[in-house]
Amino acid sequence: MRALPLIPCEACEWSYGHKAGSNSHIWWNKGRYSVPYRYIGYKVDVKFSSHLVFIYYNRTEIGRDQILPGHMANGMRTEPAHLPFPLRENLSVDALRDRAMETGPKTFEVIRRMFDGTKVKEQPLQAAGAILSIVDIYTPEVFEKACDKALGQYHMPYCKTIYSHARSINSAKELTEFKESNQKFGIVRGADYYKKGMLTLNVRRRNAGRFHHGQAHP
Repeated sequence: MRALPLIPCEACEWSYGHKAGSNSHIWWNKGRYSVPYRYIGYKVDVKFSSHLVFIYYNRTEIGRDQILPGHMANGMRTEPAHLPFPLRENLSVDALRDRAMETGPKTFEVIRRMFDGTKVKEQPLQAAGAILSIVDIYTPEVFEKACDKALGQYHMPYCKTIYSHARSINSAKELTEFKESNQKFGIVRGADYYKKGMLTLNVRRRNAGRFHHGQAHP
């Protein structure tokens, strides 16, 4: 007989459609739980037991943690690796502005509008940090184009909008590079490809001969 598992089996329940905020956390059951920052702005699902929380995106687990105690309202469970770069580094407003300026003028304009549009200077720190973390995923060139496109649509673009544009621009860039590479070097096909092609051609010729002699079936 097999040994009993170290962790007893337990039935789980599901809760759907929890949006990841700009601070890389979702709100569930009077508490906040972190998710990887690349899911900011997206809706995720929660599977939970009596003591564990599992977070899923498109049926793929992206995070898990201990459930907060019932008496701890508004508590938070945070995995440091989930947080955007500026939040992990605990950067200041000036540091975020400097990083935006280094990335490009469109990036700086997005961050400038965020800080200029609030009465409390430190209030947009997390949102600005989340936006600048996208530069770590894509190149500054792609991010600049994404900010430019978002600024053309909104006065104050959200992180999800910029991320969506960056992903689309990067995909188009990769496709263009792939096509240019094929045009330059061509697609090299091995002997197996031509062997398969000759076999297909011989079969077609044999079948054509049978139909020519009135043989509809082999």
